[in-house]
Amino acid sequence: MDTWVNQLHARASIVHGQISAWMSAMQSGGANSMTSVQRDAVLRPLYDMLNKIYSEDLPVAHVKDASDIVVHAEGPAAVHSTMQLRAVNWLSAKVRQQFILLAEAALPANGDTKVIARKVQWNVTGVAPGSIFMGFAVDRPASASGFEESDKLALDLIVKAAQAVPVVPQFVEDGFVDQAITDALTDPAVRDAAMFAAMRLAPTDASGLVTVEVTSSDGSYGVLGQRERIVLRESLKSPLFGKKLTGSFIGEVREVDLDSARFQLRNIDHVGSLRCSGIFTHDEARAWLGKTVKVTGTYETDKTGRPRLMRADVIESAPPTQRSFH
Repeated sequence: MDTWVNQLHARASIVHGQISAWMSAMQSGGANSMTSVQRDAVLRPLYDMLNKIYSEDLPVAHVKDASDIVVHAEGPAAVHSTMQLRAVNWLSAKVRQQFILLAEAALPANGDTKVIARKVQWNVTGVAPGSIFMGFAVDRPASASGFEESDKLALDLIVKAAQAVPVVPQFVEDGFVDQAITDALTDPAVRDAAMFAAMRLAPTDASGLVTVEVTSSDGSYGVLGQRERIVLRESLKSPLFGKKLTGSFIGEVREVDLDSARFQLRNIDHVGSLRCSGIFTHDEARAWLGKTVKVTGTYETDKTGRPRLMRADVIESAPPTQRSFH
């Protein structure tokens, strides 16, 4: 298997071969005409290259091989050892929080995703020094009580949603998000949640970081900075990017994110779950949580035609027995 570690070992093997070739040439007589300074000038860059491979690149390669997502942060807090813990804590907390919110948006099925979320454990797979590399991977129990095949499928979906985050900055232009993002991220709910995750992972001045690069195991890569944070924040005020339809849905309010003014409407007949944006107060959100409501507004569907993201213009109470859309 061609892993990052294997690639590094292959590079190191080439350098070892170059050193060996020079040593052989020197021992066969070529060294007699070279001073020790000249010999060092020839071999030192090769030894420096090996040192970098084993001391810097190899730890990063181990992190990449063990991770679903790798976050690479640069800035003052990623250089000075006295500030590094602050940056590591900021990164770790932000990434975990956003992955949980992504999980809630990614699962289209009925039911309470908090049950699955409690089973999902994003582990830190390693931290490489220098500029900070942190790896994250979903813990996948081989056999655990209460962990079903459906849960494994849900984990795959959650990881895929997390891998959408590095895709987002690829579509951030000066002042707007390119609508071509709808072709790259075809599930509107995941796209919206991934854009929020990217915005929140983009570093602030308080973090002591300048850029955060996100790489996924499927090869997606993106860089987040102040520009991305500002553009995404503005774009997310109008969540719908694709073809817009109008209608009403009745379901149960779950997983309210007050900061983003988003909530999940679940147990909708023939739909399952719908991510909704709307204008509401904290008191209204608390009153709706776990209750049946009717939302009316404009929505987007995924490629199969399933409604996935809605801008709710009207949110009102509905009888618990109703679970429909029209």
